[in-house]
Amino acid sequence: MVRSVILITLLSVIVGVSYFVNFPSPLNNELARVIESGCSLSQGACEVLIDPDFNLKFDLQPKPLPVMEPFLLAVTGLGGGLSLYKAWFEGRDMSMGQHFLFPTEEHARGASGLFSLRGMIPICHIDSSMVWRLVIEIRYKEELIQIHFEQNASIE
Repeated sequence: MVRSVILITLLSVIVGVSYFVNFPSPLNNELARVIESGCSLSQGACEVLIDPDFNLKFDLQPKPLPVMEPFLLAVTGLGGGLSLYKAWFEGRDMSMGQHFLFPTEEHARGASGLFSLRGMIPICHIDSSMVWRLVIEIRYKEELIQIHFEQNASIE
C-alpha cells in the first residue's frame, strides 16, 4: 500500500514537472526574426523598415546615452497590425542582465502612433567601453520581430 502511494506520487510529480516545463507559451516557442540596425541612436533618430508597408522611427533622448540617469525612447509608426511587445538593454559582450524599459505616463494617455518608454542602464565598472544592445520586440501580423541597436554609454 505504501509502495503504491509512493509510486503514484512520484508519477504525479514527473507528469506535473513535464507539463510545466513543456507548457506551450506563444512567445517562448517561436523564434523571432531579428533585424540588426546599423544606425546609432546616440547620433540621431533611426528608421527601420519592417516590410515594404511599414517602417518605424526610434529616437533616444538624451544623447549620448547616459548611465545611471533616466532616458526616453520614442517609437513612432505603430499601428496597422504593428504593436510594441517589450524593450530592454543588455550587454552585447558581457552578461549584465536585462534592463527593461517601461511605458511613460504620456503613452498611457494614448498619444496616437507614438509609444514612449523610460529606462536606465547601470554603470559597468569592468569595461568603460561597454557596448549595450537595445532589443525592441514588436508583433507584426502574428510574427515576433526583434530590432537590435548597439550603443555605447557615456560615463561623465
